[in-house]
Amino acid sequence: MSFITFVPIEKNESARTDWNLYVACIVAACASDGLSDAEKLAVGHWLALQGQSASVLDEALVTSRSLTMAAVSANKSAAFFGPYIVRDAIRMCRIDGLGAKERAAIASLAEALGVTAQSVTAIETLIEQHDAAEASWKSLLKA
Repeated sequence: MSFITFVPIEKNESARTDWNLYVACIVAACASDGLSDAEKLAVGHWLALQGQSASVLDEALVTSRSLTMAAVSANKSAAFFGPYIVRDAIRMCRIDGLGAKERAAIASLAEALGVTAQSVTAIETLIEQHDAAEASWKSLLKA
């Protein structure tokens, strides 16, 4: 399992609340500039790879509309998942270009989760490096 895809949430029915909050945070960040079809599709595909059903995305879409940073910061599970949520929010927002509104939403989310601005920058850098390495491998293997 890759650091870029690992999510520390059980893949069972009792973890549904954690998945709902996790995905709602990601969707809220993506939706800060309008949730694009590409972002929604990417989140759905990522959830399928995580072994989650489409209903998790449907529930998270509803939850994201009323999600507050106060509620996020009050949730103990969310604090534990903080760096993972920030990582996945950045990854999904990059699908159609990580804009200023999404960056601001991720910064607010990170603050609510107790993730420092320095860590957000480091996470984004690691994602960029990972994506560049993956693109290089794909290019190399096609040659």
